[in-house]
Amino acid sequence: MIPIHLNPAQVRIGLIGKGRLALRRYEWLRARDCAPLVWTVEPDTEFEAGVEDFTAKHLPSDRDLTGLAALWIADLDAAQAHEIAHRARALGILVNVEDDLPFCDFHTPAVVQREALLVSIGTGGASPAAASYLRKILEAALPQVWAQVLSHLGIKRLAMRENGHSPGDILESAQTFLNAPEIVKQIAPCGRSECLLITRAKDTPAGH
Repeated sequence: MIPIHLNPAQVRIGLIGKGRLALRRYEWLRARDCAPLVWTVEPDTEFEAGVEDFTAKHLPSDRDLTGLAALWIADLDAAQAHEIAHRARALGILVNVEDDLPFCDFHTPAVVQREALLVSIGTGGASPAAASYLRKILEAALPQVWAQVLSHLGIKRLAMRENGHSPGDILESAQTFLNAPEIVKQIAPCGRSECLLITRAKDTPAGH
């Protein structure tokens, strides 16, 4: 598996569905600041009410699909889903047919987010339940303060780059900030500077 984070402001995302699974995926995308193009046929009441705006209430043509970077398909019968997936793949679109591994070019990860900080957990489709379990562990391990910590580091990094500092200087500055005792106490999963996970992070070379 190759983990990537797509920027929804830069790529077009599509969703086709009509029921509970499609609504769950729609809500997942909206939580990522993505406004997907949504096609549906005979949507159930819950999906109809939950989607802010439908692109069309018919299945998409090749012309409709052209230009998408990724497409989620859920709640369709297998024949419909596979036909659309074949057409989308021929157009160079990455496809995910919910719960149908041979028709998943990518998998939807479980996600822990602290504003710009995004941690994703994937199992290659082997066990969504395990991914969800690990997500709960990471949610407990990553305090909300990480949002402010990352914001500070981002601002500092841009300022140092503008002032001509080298990448090495910027990395060292960030590590010094993260290792400061008052910061460690805020970001450590156990709330203590001697937290084993923090200690291991300090001892691991950057980039590993």
